[in-house]
Amino acid sequence: MQYFLGLDAGGTKTKAVVIDESSQLIAEANGGPANYHNIGLTQVTRNVYRVIEEVISKALLTEEKITWVTIGIAGCDTQKDYEQLFKTFSTGDMAYLKNKLTVVNDTKIGLYCGTTPPGIVVVAGTGCNVYGVNAHGEEASAGNWGHFLGDKGSGFQLAKRMFQAVVEAYDGSGEPTILNQKIENRLGFTTAADIADWNNDAKPSIHEVSDFAPLVIVAAEEGDMVAKDLIDKTVGELGKAISAVVKRLKLENEYNRVVIIGGLFESKYFRAVFEGYVTALLKRCRIVKPLVSAEVGAAIMAKGEWEKNKKRV
Repeated sequence: MQYFLGLDAGGTKTKAVVIDESSQLIAEANGGPANYHNIGLTQVTRNVYRVIEEVISKALLTEEKITWVTIGIAGCDTQKDYEQLFKTFSTGDMAYLKNKLTVVNDTKIGLYCGTTPPGIVVVAGTGCNVYGVNAHGEEASAGNWGHFLGDKGSGFQLAKRMFQAVVEAYDGSGEPTILNQKIENRLGFTTAADIADWNNDAKPSIHEVSDFAPLVIVAAEEGDMVAKDLIDKTVGELGKAISAVVKRLKLENEYNRVVIIGGLFESKYFRAVFEGYVTALLKRCRIVKPLVSAEVGAAIMAKGEWEKNKKRV
């Protein structure tokens, strides 16, 4: 029997599972955060090692019985990130993983939550990313690079644009919007200065700002034109990233399965706007909601990586 271990190692927590060769769930475990840009490589290594050991123990297996491991991890965006993370996860206490390990950005395991390659995955939560694989195994991604350089189709950027629209409405340089009232109800603010003071004093994190994105969706559902425009812009940014990936992978005339993941897609309104945009953008496509969790997706990817490795050998 072959056993595959998958990890969804995110910025706030890590989840791990073991599945068998028929994709049956054998065991699962949870651990701490794993973005080394936030907490450092030493702590990430400790957190990942602990959750791997725990899930193997719960599966009543030994390390040698694990056939392949895929770690989908936040912060693995560049070749430098990959090299550092792969090295730390394949040396020391985890040296046994060296020849049966795949380390990828956590977006990539999202594809396996709804389909197997070829396909496209669109992540729209606090951050955003679009990643695709074609039938030749070629990969491409767009739209990520963090809140400073990218993430234009994210919850963070949607909320940020909302605050900007509210301030413009206060100034009289923007259109009136019920978002002002929603901010007042939520935070008690009645002026642009209130928002500026809050930003300067509280210094809200990316996650804290993103928490305001649902206000925009509610306002759009209630017919607010400013809110609708903000959502259209966010969906448009995701569309630009999808177009870039499709073009680079030469998928314009292919049937594309598009897996959607992230908090923004939990809204029926946002999802409907997105689906309308994408079905108009792509000649043939199917929007797919996740069928399994991200960590199970990672384990399914591990199974595929092992099968590809067998063919190469």
